[in-house]
Amino acid sequence: MTRLWMWLRGRRAQRRQTLAGTLSAQAAIAIEGVELALRACEADADLDELAERITQVERRGDATRLQLVQLLSTRVVTPLDREDLFRFSRSLDDVLDNTRDFVLETRAWQVQPDAHSRAGLEHVRAGLRRLIKALDGSAGHINRELCLAARKEGRRVRERYDDGLRQLFSGDLSMQALARRELLRRVDVIGLRLIEAIDAVVDGIVKRTV
Repeated sequence: MTRLWMWLRGRRAQRRQTLAGTLSAQAAIAIEGVELALRACEADADLDELAERITQVERRGDATRLQLVQLLSTRVVTPLDREDLFRFSRSLDDVLDNTRDFVLETRAWQVQPDAHSRAGLEHVRAGLRRLIKALDGSAGHINRELCLAARKEGRRVRERYDDGLRQLFSGDLSMQALARRELLRRVDVIGLRLIEAIDAVVDGIVKRTV
């Protein structure tokens, strides 16, 4: 009887799970990764510890993405087209993967990222927070306006990238400057993947309203 009860409880919990909630959880894990990347930008950061922690966070992100794929296979009705939900989840996974690489590269090159990289990561964090609000199931739908606000944060990452390049190229291109350029480029890629995630959701909303 105990095993049967545990199985039934697990089945009820699985039914209560929502696709939007799982995507929101994936975005929240991505924020955890960005927080660690921001910590890596500080002068007194323990890069070895941060590298270990973000690797664990990335694994949790992979597990949540797998959970979403399993949910998609069991749902008859979805809030958006399955293809768009899959694209969204994949792009969120890319956000976290590149954030992990940012921390690992910072440790490998032993260079402190510049202020432009930090500012770009702050825009990514703000964009992900807006995404989580957009996915809030209490309203019964995905909020398009909040998605567009999140996209603006992603576009600001490119602005920080351009500003950072101009500053780097105005000085001597030392090995340290080249390493900072690569880290800056990694942040730009994170921003691009964030925009791709948001575009997948916005595309899905447009399809459902046409």
